Amino acid sequence: MKLTTLFIEKVFEDVKKKYEEKILKDLPNIFIIYTETHRFMKDARSTPINQWMIEKGVFEDFNSEYPSFACVYEKDKSYTKDETYFITICFDHAKELLDKYEEYKVECYLSHVLAHEITHVVNINLREHYPFTWKSALESNKGNTGLADEALAEKVAMALDYDTNLYGELNNALWGSVAEKLRLKMLP
Repeated sequence: MKLTTLFIEKVFEDVKKKYEEKILKDLPNIFIIYTETHRFMKDARSTPINQWMIEKGVFEDFNSEYPSFACVYEKDKSYTKDETYFITICFDHAKELLDKYEEYKVECYLSHVLAHEITHVVNINLREHYPFTWKSALESNKGNTGLADEALAEKVAMALDYDTNLYGELNNALWGSVAEKLRLKMLP
């Protein structure tokens, strides 16, 4: 497919609507902003989780191997519903990663990714609304709040009833080699 910002915006509006119906009724104002590849990669490289993977030797060339195109910066994590927040997308990198797939697969994958990123925006609110889910995520990640936030974001995105098999197919295609390298690095 030929990915466009209009397509991304349409999927985003659909995801926000579904999110408000199923997860959290009053989302704050959340918008997508687009950034250039060099800036996105520089910022992505500096996140604690990516730094950890770089230190483990998972990436030989981060810029060419990093299989993500979306993020939420710390300043865009919500504490109040009256503020405006942003999900940052590197459009050129998204096109590079997704253009080779069929539209319905991209829509499913993008829906999951955007739901995941919305969760990062409102994760403080979700911790209050779903304390048992948050506690479970925290316990299963040995108290590491960064990893627990990622687990919570994945759990919420999965709860929105997108085709998990289809999502898993694309997720494995994009993240599979990174996950395998990480698995091998973690072996004793």
